[in-house]
Amino acid sequence: RAAAWPSVTILLDTTPAERMTTADAARLQELVAEAERQLAARSVIGAGALLTELRLLADTAATSPTGLGVALFAGRAVQRCYRLPEPVEAAVVVEDTFRTRDLLRTLHRTPPHLLLVMRGTMAQLYRAYADTLLPLPSPDFPMQLAVPVLGRLEGGDEVLDDFVRRVDRALGRSRRRHPAPIIVAGDPEPVQRLLRRGRNLDRLAGVLTGPEVADPRALHLAAREQLEQYLRFRQDEALLLLEQARRTQPDTLVTGVEAAWHTVTCGALPLMLVVEESFRFPAVVDEEGIRRLDWLHAPEMAPRGSHTDLVDDLIELVIDRGGWVAFADDDRLRSDRRVALVTTEA
Repeated sequence: RAAAWPSVTILLDTTPAERMTTADAARLQELVAEAERQLAARSVIGAGALLTELRLLADTAATSPTGLGVALFAGRAVQRCYRLPEPVEAAVVVEDTFRTRDLLRTLHRTPPHLLLVMRGTMAQLYRAYADTLLPLPSPDFPMQLAVPVLGRLEGGDEVLDDFVRRVDRALGRSRRRHPAPIIVAGDPEPVQRLLRRGRNLDRLAGVLTGPEVADPRALHLAAREQLEQYLRFRQDEALLLLEQARRTQPDTLVTGVEAAWHTVTCGALPLMLVVEESFRFPAVVDEEGIRRLDWLHAPEMAPRGSHTDLVDDLIELVIDRGGWVAFADDDRLRSDRRVALVTTEA
């Protein structure tokens, strides 16, 4: 978060390309101009320096590969640009905090995860996030299947078993440094042996042993499908934990965005926040309480204490205080007024 300066968020849906299309780049410049207009209307001190950072981010995005969306965040302490694998609604938000919900939702759908590929005589471990797949920096990977020394009596099974054991031990070391869900892919025999004997496969999100493992692009797409199935399971897990709290510890459950906001801002420690995917709640928060705004026609003229989306700011608060955030399909939390917070026991 920015401290003295406001935080500027720009969101834009884009066409996937090796370099941002001319049309998308023009739309991005229009959004930067809108941010400049809002900053001028607010008479923001330091607006010139902030706009310089924002234009640099926009120039970087305009000359970089694009996915289905892009997010720019510019503030006093943060200047970041993210390529998104999910579309977003074009928007400019100038507030005290960044609008991070779209980025969080993207990371929720394609969170950082590991992909272990065992093909031929090699094993490689990748770190994947959003639409990016890179080898994980590790002294253990890539790992080569040991070739039997002349005169040794080990057969093929013994050599493969030793290889699988070494991969499993190395995987354990890597996962302690990089905890994340994992997908295992590759040739059927080493993969199946690892699944039977591996001790470091907690949070296993999927297994791939079909023809897609030979094509990097097909493998990436198949791994993403496996991850989506895993995340549907995680959504069910979050809802199960919610119902468990409702039955056994009702004092830890708070429903509705207003009550959840009040609970967290008053110092309660959040354990888990579950919100519906598309629920937004523009509001004013002041000494009189929380009042919903039907629409912010002119954000720069909004009353003091305005939040373009109180749910987005609630998500930030929960994450800042160590809580877990999960998104649920629309209407799954209808009886909870679309937001449910579970706090730690008093």
